[in-house]
Amino acid sequence: MIAVPKMTINELSTRLRHKGFLRIHRSFLINTSWIIAVNNDAILLSGFKIPVGRSYKKEFDDVLKKFYAKRLF
Repeated sequence: MIAVPKMTINELSTRLRHKGFLRIHRSFLINTSWIIAVNNDAILLSGFKIPVGRSYKKEFDDVLKKFYAKRLF
């Protein structure tokens, strides 16, 4: 049996931020390496369409810009 500590999604988001995970909605924390497609208000992640919450949109856009900047240069 594996013991899993109980924590909030906010705590989990803080712990995993530097490992490629990003909070994009109050109910969703995603692994950015699994993103397949992005549009204005949602992402496609391994066949699932996940909404990007309004309060998380700016941070998501910033991370996305940094990601594409690294790939272009």
